[in-house]
Amino acid sequence: MTSLLPGNLLPQTQMSRGRLIRVNSPAPCGARGDRVTLRPLRDAADFQALLKHAHADNHLVISPTHIVDKRGEIVGYISFNSVPMVQGWFDTQRMKARDSARAIHGLEGMARENGFKWLTVLIPTDSPFTPLMSRFGYARLPQSCKLHFKTFNT
Repeated sequence: MTSLLPGNLLPQTQMSRGRLIRVNSPAPCGARGDRVTLRPLRDAADFQALLKHAHADNHLVISPTHIVDKRGEIVGYISFNSVPMVQGWFDTQRMKARDSARAIHGLEGMARENGFKWLTVLIPTDSPFTPLMSRFGYARLPQSCKLHFKTFNT
């Protein structure tokens, strides 16, 4: 079982609607006796403990930012906005391979300028890019990982 490195260790910051917010307070959920707490990943010791528990349960750890705690035990993790995801479209007739490579390079530059350590690119399985992404240095998530999407009603 392999894992990716932790997201940003404390203090954890996230962008929200164009403003910087600090995510650092535990968020309790559930009934009093069965409380589950979400707390920021604090340090390398937290990360090592998380790896131990997740691997024992046969799970990947991908850029964690928060520990899920139940009765003082690590029972999960959340990666909250630690890996930006991008998607896009390149015209199949007017964009050449070199144009596409330049656009991807520009995207990576924007990600670095914004302090991101990771980048996820959403690509359809039938895209001509799918077999080429490893050449750009991207690793494919295991087949067991599936992306799920939800729109919030406001």
